[in-house]
Amino acid sequence: MITKTRQKQKPQKTVGKISVIQTRVDPALREKTDAILTKLGLSVSDAIRIFLEQIILHRGIPFEVKLPAPSANSILETPAWNEKTELKFQSALNSIDKKYGRALKKLADAE
Repeated sequence: MITKTRQKQKPQKTVGKISVIQTRVDPALREKTDAILTKLGLSVSDAIRIFLEQIILHRGIPFEVKLPAPSANSILETPAWNEKTELKFQSALNSIDKKYGRALKKLADAE
């Protein structure tokens, strides 16, 4: 039986006073990134250096890292969307209808 053994992670390479960072990425991601960076006149190494400098300047990731906002359908399917929430939602819709319903009806009738 042949088994694969995981290689130990190699120590970080240092060339003179330059540290080398290696990473694995999906080839499609690399191609798309290269195309954009080329138009900007940058290499992937340039972009990574800029990113690392921005981490220092921002003292963290230089952009917000978060999950995408849930869609309306996913909200309705969550356990938090219960009868009480439904009543509040309907009440808000009724309030809007009372306030603007007549005006909207007049606009619709005018067409």
